[in-house]
Amino acid sequence: MPFNFSGTLAAFRALLNPRLVIPDLIVQDIQEINFAAFRKANFQAVILDKDNCITTPHRDVLVRELQVSWNELKTEFNPANILIVSNSAGTHHDPAGLAAESVSRNLGVPVLRRASMKPSNHTVAAIRSHFASKSPPLTGGDKLIVIGDRVFTDIVLAKRLGAFSILVTRDWTHTFRARVIGVTERALVRLAQKWTKKGDASSYRSFIQEPQTRKGEVALNYSGSTWSWAGRALGWGSNTGKFR
Repeated sequence: MPFNFSGTLAAFRALLNPRLVIPDLIVQDIQEINFAAFRKANFQAVILDKDNCITTPHRDVLVRELQVSWNELKTEFNPANILIVSNSAGTHHDPAGLAAESVSRNLGVPVLRRASMKPSNHTVAAIRSHFASKSPPLTGGDKLIVIGDRVFTDIVLAKRLGAFSILVTRDWTHTFRARVIGVTERALVRLAQKWTKKGDASSYRSFIQEPQTRKGEVALNYSGSTWSWAGRALGWGSNTGKFR
């Protein structure tokens, strides 16, 4: 994985300002997001990470299980108001833009192209420029939603934009490394919540929808494995959209 200087710097900044890493909402995946409710609340655009959020890493097609929710998102917000901001496709690691073009073609939404990685100043500026070019222009970060699976890139990016942040916890890679990173990052979020005394997301309950097959599961329920135990021990629950 390429070194991400801005992401590393964000980790150090979080020591001084823990609120940078606290998402507004925590869900297992986009199937638990009520996009119609967000649209009704006058949100106007959605920014999504790609790898392990809506696709498996280094793949350009949507995770099959997310198709219905993806269609709902595009119906509510219009593909022109949805933007993929990845740290792989569309960056300097994709110099010819071939990956960005493939992702955009397969998912039916634009991919942001820029020279740096999330959550850098350049990426923030590129996102603002993208939406400011719309007709009518969208200039307020409070009308944006950012969805991603990484705290120090996606959630910090949302905070810097002034956007509503959603952390997705489901691991589509099924690798030990990804699970360790996920558990570690969310443990840090819980510590930040306790430190800042910010953890109640009850006011956002209307933005959650629970598939019948998911009710009662915890965010890290991996078929009864130790990761499920770790999720319960750390007090994580996806069906409320917040840490318990």
